[in-house]
This record gives sequence, structure tokens and C-alpha cells, in this order.
Amino acid sequence: MELVLGEFTLERHPRTMGAIALLVLISTGFVSGSGALTGTEKIRGVVGQSVTVECRYDQIYKDYMKKWCRGDLSIGCSTVVSTDQPRTGRILMADNKTQRILSVTVNNLKKSDEGLYQCVMERLIYVPNKRFTISLEVSEGSGALTGPEKVRGAVGQSVTVECRYDLRYRDYVKKWCRGDPYVGCSAVVSTDQPRSERITMTDYKTRGILSVTMDNLRKSDEGLYQCMIERTMLIPNERFTISLEVSEGSGALTGPEKVRGAVGQSVTVECRYDPKYKDYVKKWCRGDPHVGCSTVVSTDQP
Repeated sequence: MELVLGEFTLERHPRTMGAIALLVLISTGFVSGSGALTGTEKIRGVVGQSVTVECRYDQIYKDYMKKWCRGDLSIGCSTVVSTDQPRTGRILMADNKTQRILSVTVNNLKKSDEGLYQCVMERLIYVPNKRFTISLEVSEGSGALTGPEKVRGAVGQSVTVECRYDLRYRDYVKKWCRGDPYVGCSAVVSTDQPRSERITMTDYKTRGILSVTMDNLRKSDEGLYQCMIERTMLIPNERFTISLEVSEGSGALTGPEKVRGAVGQSVTVECRYDPKYKDYVKKWCRGDPHVGCSTVVSTDQP
């Protein structure tokens, strides 16, 4: 994956011319030392969905006690489930002795599930247990709903946030809510009620874009928001969390600090500028401003 930096620039020489419920597993491949216990070093899941981890073991461990524990071996590992107690809350263990695969499924993933885990083969008291360490990473997006992670606006001005969604959600109810998803998120506007005092929502169904504009920004507007697609009662809603920062500076040029897209799809970036720059040349360039930024398109070559 490549991280690219881009920036909008305003050339200060006035001109007369106007201007996805997908489960993602990222694997570094099965690795091992002795070959007696192997698995995937890094697993990625999505909030609200499920993830299954598999560890393969040698025939000699077929009838051994197996455990799934959480923590770093160097500071201690706390047992979550085992072959003696294969279910606890949202976590289920299964031991396929024929194929010699120990599988652990974590349902309804939470961000707090993220961390280090271990598959453990419990051996004799005087022989160290066999272990394989796995890192679980939990993201808040499935690719079905994406947008900028952080947006910056200025007091008194407007900011527009665009979230892109999979077209299968075209006719679903969408909401723009405020708050942390783990402690509660209060709906501000929705496709059923698309307008409030200073906030307007527009759903471009043919393009799969949910657009929210917040006018006359206040410092108190700063905080966490979410684009949300409301699904059935038994299926977790799709959510994408966005941080809004409101500055008290000039606000002459503002926009999202970070934008996320998906391979093969499109992404749109919006920067808002002070009307005094209406007839200036604008550029979209690529690179770090400290080492040089190469123009990609401009209002002269759009």
C-alpha cells in the first residue's frame, strides 16, 4: 500500500478567467519455528462483524489441552477459551482433530478486542507450553462505507463531508450522528429528516455518495461524527467515524486532512477557499510541501 500526500495551493496572481459486511483477513502467511504450531501472525477484522483465527498443530498435540489466551507472553497471557471451556460470551473455540486445526471465532467485534493473542498447546508441568502469537487488528470500516477520517473547518464558515457507500445500500436510511460509537451516537440529520438548523444532508443514490454540509461553524461543533447506514435489527449498522476540527484562524483554505478510498473506486476531495480567491489559479499537486510538490491538475489544466 502506498501513502501519498497531496495539497491544494492558491497561486496569488489574480487572473481574469474564473475558474463495504465484508470480513477482511490480512495474512502475512503461515509461519513457524519448529512446524509443531503454526498460524497467521496478523489478522484484521471489522467492528460489528466476526473474525476466525486458525492455528495448525502437529499430530503429537492431537489430544492435548488447547487454549486461546490474550496478552503478551512476557507479561502474562490470560485464558479466554479452551478445549475444556470452548465458549465464553462472543468467543467460540473448535478443535478439529482430524485436520489438526484449532479455530477461534470472535463475534460482534469491538475495537477493544484489538491486541495480542496466543494459541497454546498445554504440555507437561516441567515442559514449556507450545505457543503461537497472533496480533488482532480491528478497523471501523468494511470498505462498504468510506470517507475522510479528519475534516477541518473554520469558525463562521461551512464544511462539507462526503461518505461513499456501496450501491447495495442505495435505498437504506442513512444518518449523520454525533458522538463516539462506543458510548452512543445521536442522530443530527438523516435521509428521512435531511435538514436541521445549520446542517443539510443530500443522498446521491446513483453515485453512492452521502453528503453533509455544516454551515456557520462554531467551535462547539468540534468532535466525533459518523456517517451511518441503518440496517436490520439483527445486523449491526455500517458506520464510518469522522473527526471534525474547527479552527479560529483565517480559514482562507480548508479541507479534509486525510481521505480514504478503495482500490478500483473513486474518491473526491473538496477544499473550501475564501471568496477573495475566486479568480486565482488553483492547483492540486502531489508531494510533501517541504521537499517539493508536483502539479497534477489546475484550473488552467483541469
